[in-house]
Amino acid sequence: MTGPSSPTASPTAVVVTIGDELLAGETVDTNKATLAAFATAHGFSVTAAHTLPDDLEAIARLLSDLIGRCRLCLVCGGLGPTSDDVTRHAVARACGRPLRRNPALVEDLEAKFARLGRSMPEANLVQADVPEGAEILANPIGTAAGFVVGDATTFAVLPGPPRELARMLHHELAPRMSALGGGPPRPTRRYRCLGFGESSLAARLEPRLPELEGLLESGGVRVRYRAAMPLVDVTFVLDARPSGEVLDAMDRIVAEALAPALYGIGMADLPTRVLAALRQHGHTLATAESCTGGRVAAQITAVPGASSVFAGGVVAYANRIKTALLGVSEEDLARHGAVSEQVARAMADGARACLRTDFAISTTGIAGPAGGSPEKPVGTVWVGIATPDGTDAKRLSLRGERQRIQHAAALWGLKLLWDRLVAMDLARVEVLDGQPAPAPPL
Repeated sequence: MTGPSSPTASPTAVVVTIGDELLAGETVDTNKATLAAFATAHGFSVTAAHTLPDDLEAIARLLSDLIGRCRLCLVCGGLGPTSDDVTRHAVARACGRPLRRNPALVEDLEAKFARLGRSMPEANLVQADVPEGAEILANPIGTAAGFVVGDATTFAVLPGPPRELARMLHHELAPRMSALGGGPPRPTRRYRCLGFGESSLAARLEPRLPELEGLLESGGVRVRYRAAMPLVDVTFVLDARPSGEVLDAMDRIVAEALAPALYGIGMADLPTRVLAALRQHGHTLATAESCTGGRVAAQITAVPGASSVFAGGVVAYANRIKTALLGVSEEDLARHGAVSEQVARAMADGARACLRTDFAISTTGIAGPAGGSPEKPVGTVWVGIATPDGTDAKRLSLRGERQRIQHAAALWGLKLLWDRLVAMDLARVEVLDGQPAPAPPL
């Protein structure tokens, strides 16, 4: 969504990834996201991304068409020593420059093979061929060097292995980005939500956009919605960085529109925020999981320093484990079933007592594909939250395949705990980027 005023223009970039294996579905193309994020972080607006086969004609044709249409083209893949590695030839053709063998690259290749105690195959010499006048991008952990070449459009050409690509972007290309036309990224403000879909959030937020337009005098407001259900991120792309006072007013307007789904502002995720709030007040947490099979605990322990808050968890999949370890009564199981408010409450209470913590999350539900009924269809999940002030439980009706239901239920468990912490004045929606420093373990 873009407001009446369009954002000031950024230098444009195009991403091109190359490889038959990408188009055949044999390899997931993570490089495209890596390159797009890199360009965006250096102030470029990525306008297109292409994936091409190892076809000299197709690559050269696309690169020729891009000359003058973008400031920077990031090209990845096809720099190996075999006959299907044709990227260097295609770039040279598009730029109208001959390939030249670089003596320094030949020496570097020979030295790398010598360190391995091997003689260099003749085929590897082609990796020392670069378009005339190209600037070399060193590759300390592979044999394929990259290069930068071009006039109206600069082509930055890099190898395909993700580890080599990431290292060369950081150490070789990043220091050159300012000279290539880059700059600081456009300011953004991210609002993190769980509880409504993106269309519902848009319906709540977009009537307030004129108010935000007036507040942000620098120009238009551009809004991006990104759903990874049950999570939705709402990101504002701004023309210029507002003052702290304006940002505070913006946060108030957006928070009013997105409540109660909004749980945070900034990059920090939900588990990080939950743990930070508990740590700040010296509280501890446990989990008791049935249908989620440890996924709540996995979300928590993925955060560095979780051991200062998280005591542990019980995966009580069988009813006898619910009874033996968590103290769930056989009467409740028989009368209400394992997927019930009563059992969710008892599981949370049992985890809190068993592991001697201040708070506990429980999950019990039907993840499918079988096991549902008209009264409790697949996707029915009860989440229990035990606190020093009492225990609550909420019924969820989730959709999707088994893994999607389990994932959503785990995140909902953390969101419902977060909501209780906010209600108890132990947490608040605030700006938090990254992760706080870990505290000593329990």
